[in-house]
Amino acid sequence: MTATGFGSPEQYDPKAIGDDEIAALNALHNVLRAESEPDFPAKPVADTRSALLPASPFISWTYWRVRDANDAAIARGKVGVLEGMAGNEHVAVAEIAVAPAARRRGLGSALLCRIADRAAELGRSMIIIGTESTVSSGDRFCEAIGADIGLEAVVNQVLIADLDDDLLRAWTAAAAGQTDYGIRFWDGPYPDDRLDHMVSVKRAMNDQP
Repeated sequence: MTATGFGSPEQYDPKAIGDDEIAALNALHNVLRAESEPDFPAKPVADTRSALLPASPFISWTYWRVRDANDAAIARGKVGVLEGMAGNEHVAVAEIAVAPAARRRGLGSALLCRIADRAAELGRSMIIIGTESTVSSGDRFCEAIGADIGLEAVVNQVLIADLDDDLLRAWTAAAAGQTDYGIRFWDGPYPDDRLDHMVSVKRAMNDQP
C-alpha cells in the first residue's frame, strides 16, 4: 500500500481481466456518473466491458486503475494516441477519474505521472484531458497541474416528455420539402456505398476549433 492508504496505480489489459474486475470498474463508473450526470441511470456491467474494448484500430489506449484493500476500484486513468494517421502527432488524449471519497490523497497526481510518462514514451508533447462543470474538483485539479483551457462546450438536455410534438411535426414537414438533402435511417453499420459521404461529414466536423 502507498502513503495514500490505497494501492499504487497498476497498468492492466482490459482484454485480460476477469468478470469481478470488470464489475469493480463498473461500480466505480456508476459512482462517478451519479456525481457528474445525476439524472442518468446506472450503467450495466456489459456496458463497461464494451467501453473497455477498443472501438477503433486507429487509436491505442493504455489503462491504469487503483484498488483499495478490498479490491474495489477507486480510481482509473488512461491515455490514448492516434496511430497511422497524419496530423496531431504531438497529441495524446487522457482521462483521470477518482472516486469522491478517495480524492485529495494524491491518486490523481499518481495517475497523471503514469500518463505523462507513457505520452513521452510515445513522443507526445501535449495531453488533452476533460472535466465537467458538475464536478468542481475536476476544475481544481486542472488548475493545480497548470492545464490551459483549450475548448469549452455546452451540453443541452431535454426530457422527451417535455418535447413539443407539434413543433417536431412542423420541423419534419419542413425538412420533407427540401430538395438538397434527405433524412435517412440505418439499423446497424453504415452502408458501404455511403462511406464516402460519412467520411466527408467526419472531416467537416474536424474543422471545429
